Amino acid sequence: MVGTQKNVGGFGKVGVVLTVVVMLLVIGGIIVYNHNNGKKPVTLSINESKTDKKTGPSQQYLTIKEWKVRIAMPSDVNMSDIYYVLYPSSSTNPNPTAALASYKLSALTPYCIPQAETDESPFGYNERSTPTAYKASLAEPKDPNLSSGILFDSYYYQWQTPRSYCYNNASGNSGLTQSLNLLTSNGTTPVDNFPSDMSTLLKNIETIPTT
Repeated sequence: MVGTQKNVGGFGKVGVVLTVVVMLLVIGGIIVYNHNNGKKPVTLSINESKTDKKTGPSQQYLTIKEWKVRIAMPSDVNMSDIYYVLYPSSSTNPNPTAALASYKLSALTPYCIPQAETDESPFGYNERSTPTAYKASLAEPKDPNLSSGILFDSYYYQWQTPRSYCYNNASGNSGLTQSLNLLTSNGTTPVDNFPSDMSTLLKNIETIPTT
């Protein structure tokens, strides 16, 4: 019995190591893909699920550490599969954005890897703007893909949906489409129950607690 328990523990450790290796390979592929396609440098961060002492272990968060904020997420979302790519402000987009994506989808097709100045993100973008930039945007024609801003700690936060889900680009590739359908509901809903509209969740944005 003792020998059996040791073997089970050994297999568990191997599984953890393999999971870390796969995640590193996906991250490396994303960086190489961006580099080879002449995209602007980006900051790629792995999202961390946090357990809150007050609400208990069921509460998890989308944590954007560069902005020092976090957003409470539904308990049925597999946050270990979610990552974001942070794009700084640019001449064409004065507001920095955090594009959300899935390791599973990114491993299946490069069309699901977030790209600067495009909508190749399966879940959409969190956009942060200064009050001045936000007020200026109100004078422009309203973008139907951009939610109303939530003011928090001197910045406005908005949710921007992708123009089309990345896996729509898989049409005509039956093998890839079948694989994607295994991760989605009828090929139309984002994987792992990720909410298609985060504008409501942004109302609960908060500062990352210091530990």
